[in-house]
Amino acid sequence: MEQAVCENAPRAERVDFRRNKPTVSWHWMAGAVICTGAAAMMTAIFSDRSGREMLPLVFLAVITLVAVYFGVVAGVIGSLAAAVIFSIFLFPPLGSPIVNDISERANVGWMLLGGLALSYLFAPHPPGNPPRQQ
Repeated sequence: MEQAVCENAPRAERVDFRRNKPTVSWHWMAGAVICTGAAAMMTAIFSDRSGREMLPLVFLAVITLVAVYFGVVAGVIGSLAAAVIFSIFLFPPLGSPIVNDISERANVGWMLLGGLALSYLFAPHPPGNPPRQQ
């Protein structure tokens, strides 16, 4: 018995599902870990020294470098993690996310705001999307 073949029917194409896997980049996670580790080390080093209230503002340089080399996500997560680490482990009352001194609280807030802004400002552009020219 012969099979009838319809000439106008679309031909089934092979689909390679291995090509369609989403590529997940863990590059940002390395930057976030570096930023978090740097915040923890700086907290351990400067916790009993004078001038520690300026540490969050100095840490903006670390956040900027992480954002430049590892991207926006690493800079944002690093900023959030550093703010939590500084408020809990650096400023009194220790062990609480509350910061008593108004200048220390303001510096943590400025670090968080500046870290978010600098992460978006200095992050590299994706290779397929060049920045727009005006």
